[in-house]
Amino acid sequence: MVTENPAIASPIAVVHFEYYKNFPGLGKDLLKDIENIQCITASNEVKKSLQKNTPIPIVALGQTQSPSLEDYADGVDVIKFLLELNTKA
Repeated sequence: MVTENPAIASPIAVVHFEYYKNFPGLGKDLLKDIENIQCITASNEVKKSLQKNTPIPIVALGQTQSPSLEDYADGVDVIKFLLELNTKA
């Protein structure tokens, strides 16, 4: 089911969406929830406009579940973190 709803989380089998009049407005709304957003998926046209307004990673449509080696969950390089723990001990 697809429903217009501004909430980030949706029930199983439901996709939320919103309409925006401009990209700066969308960027501001995304920044309000930056702690809850891991990445954004968008077309190249939307990506170009959003990159100016948000530091949230933007990935190509269909690529959210196919991270590259340089992509880190929540922006944290876990191996680097673990190695730094080892050197501090």
